[in-house]
Amino acid sequence: MERSVFVGNLAYAVTDNDLMRHVASPHVVSAKVACMPDGRSRGYGIVEYSTADAAAEAIVLLNDTLLNDRPMFVREDRGRAAPPAPAARSQQQRQQQLAVGPLTTPRIFVGNLAFSAVDADVKRHFDADNDSGVVSAEVLMRGGRSRGCAIVEFASIDAAQAAIDRFTESELLGRKIFCREDRPFQGRQRKF
Repeated sequence: MERSVFVGNLAYAVTDNDLMRHVASPHVVSAKVACMPDGRSRGYGIVEYSTADAAAEAIVLLNDTLLNDRPMFVREDRGRAAPPAPAARSQQQRQQQLAVGPLTTPRIFVGNLAFSAVDADVKRHFDADNDSGVVSAEVLMRGGRSRGCAIVEFASIDAAQAAIDRFTESELLGRKIFCREDRPFQGRQRKF
């Protein structure tokens, strides 16, 4: 048996310190609540003990005990790697999207916009030096609400490529945006 135990069914408000106090034992090495990249709890944690015997005893003693009025589920940690964080996954997807070859249109797609961004914010961001050749910038909407993305059109394909190179991973209204060539939907029409 391993020295760590999996603790499930934790309330989202439970912190590392809460978990450490609840499992208090001289054999506890660490107690960590798993969190998402934005800091929110995933509802489970891992507690590491100094010996495998102490971990086995903890499973028996702590299973179904209440922490913040919720019964904890305690079992041996199976050591499976956590899935990649959503931010890491989207970064990989962005890199794949960007590696499509030379541009064929002067229009670029801008993703991960703040929902509060309006056309003027996007145009101002891409036309910061007043010579980038921005022709238009349109935040895409659905039902009167932003979809969190925009289409920016430039005077030339070279200007569009320069904008992709310069502004991908730049920050606009507190969010890191990504840029790629605007690709038309295949087999269906856009609904904006």
